[in-house]
Amino acid sequence: MNTRSRENTRQEIANDGKWSTLAFGIVAVVGIGFIAPFIGIVLTIFLVLHMFNKTHKTKWVFLTSALVFNLTLLIARYVTEEWILWFR
Repeated sequence: MNTRSRENTRQEIANDGKWSTLAFGIVAVVGIGFIAPFIGIVLTIFLVLHMFNKTHKTKWVFLTSALVFNLTLLIARYVTEEWILWFR
């Protein structure tokens, strides 16, 4: 019973570390996405593929949401630049 408790505790610590690393990575990717959306998109792909194995279903949720966010930033940046040039 005591051994099982220790193994569960180790697994919980490992899971907490995985999620905190993912959260930090997403914050970093979003921050870079504001500056350079192309770099944000590439880093998002590498981050999510590194954090999850190929069979993990939440990988696609994180990957899709981060890519959509970065693509939205890229489009908004392009549209804003075009409007600025058009109104001059």
